[in-house]
Amino acid sequence: MMRSLLLFLLVAIHVAPVYSGPWNKAKNKGYVQFGLTYLTYDQILNGSEKRIDLKRSISDHTLQLYAEYGLSDKFNLILNLPFKMVGSGETLNPTDNDPYPNDTLESGSLTGLSSVEFGLRYVILEKKYILSAQVTIGNNMHRYDHGSGLQIGYDTYQILPSLLLGRGWKKKYLQLGAGVQLRSNNYAQNFIGMFEAGHKFFKDKTLLILRIDAKIPVTNGTFDERNSVQTALFRDNSAYLSPGLKINQQLTTHLYVNFGAYIAPYSVLEGAQISLNGGLAYDW
Repeated sequence: MMRSLLLFLLVAIHVAPVYSGPWNKAKNKGYVQFGLTYLTYDQILNGSEKRIDLKRSISDHTLQLYAEYGLSDKFNLILNLPFKMVGSGETLNPTDNDPYPNDTLESGSLTGLSSVEFGLRYVILEKKYILSAQVTIGNNMHRYDHGSGLQIGYDTYQILPSLLLGRGWKKKYLQLGAGVQLRSNNYAQNFIGMFEAGHKFFKDKTLLILRIDAKIPVTNGTFDERNSVQTALFRDNSAYLSPGLKINQQLTTHLYVNFGAYIAPYSVLEGAQISLNGGLAYDW
């Protein structure tokens, strides 16, 4: 039961690459989650500098299918399938800090699959602490509309090797993750980090989680972003430190639901707004 609860909450339907924790499903066992992320914003965060105003409000919503399957007790296969729905408002916003005062993009919308990720996780050590190695590969599934600056997916292939460390107790757990996101097409290479802690309540059916995600560029990308610089969608050289709270509720033996919210006290070239998400999951 603890393994199922941990796995469900360690899957973040969020902007960060998939980090589902070091715990594996057993051989021939599986897990699938359908999630939704909701995000709208009219400003871009730019680190310690003043926020950048956008003439048009941006919506960035994601429907996401995540699944794991136990090839063996040591090896798990991972699939992450995001479907994006992005758009820009028809009404123009008043702006104070706009780097492009004489350039007004068109209103528009885009829908479609973003980068599909396939992964494999291997349990190296499983004693008091559990240590796993994971690698995920994302394909180049990219759409761009020049008139509106809207974009779905990064125009690059990517690979994320990482190490995951965790420990579980009867009613709580801790986990850490760290990796390097390697990308092609002159994009920046990123350090990806994660910390998560959870505690069970109410007859062990409710789990409260604190999660912190981080993305830090370790090289300077030179990808030509064109008009997407005015939408903050899938920006090169973006960075963030994003804490969030999640609640997982067990509904039946195999069915779970969760809700979460993330903020970004530090962010560079990312939308300035709270990200809300929820999910429904089933395991066997």
